[in-house]
Amino acid sequence: MVDLRSAAAKLRPLVIAVLLVFIGSMVASAQFDTGTISGIVTDSSGAVIPRATVNVTNSGTSFQKTLQTDNGGNYTASALPSGNYVVTANAGNFAEAKSQQLVLNVGATVHVNLTMNVAAANQSIEVTGTTTTVDTASSTAGTTLYANQIANLPTNGRDLMDFLEIAPGSVNSTGFFQGSVNGQENFLTGLNVMVDGQSATRGDINGFTETEGNEQARLTRSSVDSVQEIDFANSGYNAQVGHSLGPQMNIITKGGTNAYHGELFEFFRNDALDANDYFANRLSNPKVPLRMNQFGGNLGGPIIGSKLFFFVNYEGIRQRTTAINSLYEIPSALVRSKMNAAMQPVLAQMAPLPAGCTAIPAPTSCAVSGTDELDPITGLPDGNGAQLVYDPAALPTTLREDSGSARIDYNFSDKDRIFFRLMIR
Repeated sequence: MVDLRSAAAKLRPLVIAVLLVFIGSMVASAQFDTGTISGIVTDSSGAVIPRATVNVTNSGTSFQKTLQTDNGGNYTASALPSGNYVVTANAGNFAEAKSQQLVLNVGATVHVNLTMNVAAANQSIEVTGTTTTVDTASSTAGTTLYANQIANLPTNGRDLMDFLEIAPGSVNSTGFFQGSVNGQENFLTGLNVMVDGQSATRGDINGFTETEGNEQARLTRSSVDSVQEIDFANSGYNAQVGHSLGPQMNIITKGGTNAYHGELFEFFRNDALDANDYFANRLSNPKVPLRMNQFGGNLGGPIIGSKLFFFVNYEGIRQRTTAINSLYEIPSALVRSKMNAAMQPVLAQMAPLPAGCTAIPAPTSCAVSGTDELDPITGLPDGNGAQLVYDPAALPTTLREDSGSARIDYNFSDKDRIFFRLMIR
């Protein structure tokens, strides 16, 4: 008979080890959109102030972390959600010191040093020029694009993958970013794309390119207006990311704040506003008809002030292009004249003959060379003309896309928060 107590005792270390690994992975994965603010609090003579109370406050959501300086006057506020922050320091007999608003990016460490003066009645001092934004705590090389840059830099079709072209060391060699980073072809090294720290690469494509993450790019991208930040790392990144030997692209989506914000947009393209291609003009080819409407909007704000926030986004695309194939071939009047009554339903479904191409034999300007009807005895053209004529064909292509996202953020405390994001396509 199995001793259940003995078996449970033997399994306990294994269970604890699995839980520690699981919890550790949760902590690691939760750092995808956070940064760190640190610094030193001193008085006007440069002496450090221990046990000063430091408040780090998010300007948008009022999320606040409170801590105390150590014996060396140092403080470190880690795992802060990316955003805009203000740092204040208070200590007995000193006036409150307050920093200017600063921007904390994903994975960055911002140093904010505060200097406190002896207090007068109800005195508060705003400290300027104390923020160091160069991240000296990480060896990662890359760049960060902010919401303002993302919204204003031009992209064809509002595709976020286009921003890879301005990342350090990137060279684009095709229309969908199949290039190299730091001299290494990303066809071989891969490109890892993440949205809010979760992999957005496709797993249903065979071959090496499944790590590209940008085939059918609209499947893996967020709307431009729903993105708060793009963090691009091309070397020196740690094991928290990975999934490919090449660069890492982490797209951070927007969340709501204590103020309601929203916008509507419409982007319109029409061939009537376009010039024809130079080479098309040389060949006397007409412009390719184009009708494109890209529209949508977003709205964000509080549900419960300073605790619960929402952000929703929608984007739609309606596009119609028409390719003109001037070498499209159809049966000539000669062929049609030989169709019997049983073939009339087939004839009725054929494209009509172009104007000026209805004669037998077909005019030279319409006739497809090498398709003349042949005499069955001599094997030479019988004089009835070509069996095929050219008919410039309009081949329409229609694209309709509807995509959106919804995000809910909830702050339990200055140590715990959670968010839910739903993306619809």
